[in-house]
Amino acid sequence: MQKPNDDEQRSQRGPATPFGSFARQAGKIWRKGYLDFGSRQSLAHSGRSAALMQGLTERGYIESTNLVLEARDADGDTDRLSREASLSRIASTEENMRSAFLAIASVGAMMLLSQGVAVKAAEVKVIAASPLRAVFEELGPQFERDTGHKLVIRVAATAVVKREIDAGETFDAAISATTAIDDWIKGGKIVAATRAAVAYTGLGMVVRAGTPKPDIGSTAAFRGALLSAKSLAHSAQSASAADFKRLLERLGIAEEMKPKLKPIGPDSTVPKSVVSGEAEIGIATVPTIVATPGVELVGPLPSELQTYIGFAAGVSTGARQPEIAQALIKFLASPVAVAVIKAKGLEPGTPR
Repeated sequence: MQKPNDDEQRSQRGPATPFGSFARQAGKIWRKGYLDFGSRQSLAHSGRSAALMQGLTERGYIESTNLVLEARDADGDTDRLSREASLSRIASTEENMRSAFLAIASVGAMMLLSQGVAVKAAEVKVIAASPLRAVFEELGPQFERDTGHKLVIRVAATAVVKREIDAGETFDAAISATTAIDDWIKGGKIVAATRAAVAYTGLGMVVRAGTPKPDIGSTAAFRGALLSAKSLAHSAQSASAADFKRLLERLGIAEEMKPKLKPIGPDSTVPKSVVSGEAEIGIATVPTIVATPGVELVGPLPSELQTYIGFAAGVSTGARQPEIAQALIKFLASPVAVAVIKAKGLEPGTPR
């Protein structure tokens, strides 16, 4: 292999020569690689490899034409990362080929460090159901750090989101009540092949922090607690709204409870109405209760009365960033995401 001259060496060390100009050198086949801090699985879930390929293509590097790309990973081991990074400039013995391993800094934005070229970040529009607010408050920034992309997240009650999407609201990914996702698939608004179960949760009772917690350990005790309450808040537009009404009918107290009910609209939540004193107790999804300061979870409804609400995800048929949206959905099934989902009062997957 011919030794690079001084001009070539200066070009490789500094930004004087644009990275893309190397790709346009006739007869050259470039062997390049990238080193990722995470595992191959996390790399696939994050969408970083797709972002890297996009950046290389934009600069004239076409795989199988003038580029051979090799991937290595450190599997989360910082010592291994250092060892692999030491291979950042490997000379190839094949004629007309040059080799360089390009390290990705930590697990942050995708960068070709040895050449100083950053891959373009994308803005991804996400619509999520209200019980998933706390989940995305934690996982959203992590996904952004891992991929370098920006998530624009709209969190709202299922009924509100459904009206907006049915009316033509654009989005890349939706994570909402499973029934809503299935309706959007039938309506041609979500790609059926991208549908994935994310999590589920049940209903619980909430009281203001520091106040006595009623006994709801059995159906009879739960019924008595509802009848003894001076007022009870419930969601008017969430995925659980219809379930709560059926619950009162099942207990045979629908008429008795009518004067006590405080339906809460999309501008507030059941736990917040309990904090403010608008209602003495409330029935809401467990993650909504857990995420609200100033209240306490009395407990989930008795198992024989419990209703589980599933949440699924899908990519919009009109998505501007479908690959990244799909990467986000895969990320929600990763071990890191599952741990957060559980910590926020949900269970991963579908109800058993």
